[in-house]
Amino acid sequence: MKKFTLLLFLLSVFALSAQDLVSPKKLMTQYENKLNLTKDQAIKFSNILEEYYDDLYKKEIDDKTFNKLNKLRDLEFYKIMTKEQFSIYKKAKKEIEPQLKFRFK
Repeated sequence: MKKFTLLLFLLSVFALSAQDLVSPKKLMTQYENKLNLTKDQAIKFSNILEEYYDDLYKKEIDDKTFNKLNKLRDLEFYKIMTKEQFSIYKKAKKEIEPQLKFRFK
């Protein structure tokens, strides 16, 4: 019984930690609800999300590299959005991707 309880606990821990990562498609859906993107903008936005996803979410990188990639992604978004959309994006990013706050030591 103890082994079964331990196994159940370990499986639940793994299941919960796997849910912490959000897929690029889910991120795109959340951003689409906040931003009024055109079809062309949505395609470009989705491509940028996917391009930077692995580096920002899955890889263990130092703070300097993380901040650089995070800023580069934001600059690419800036290029495809209007000023109003980018202003909304900056606020939405804090809600949708709080783990992408810039890191300082």
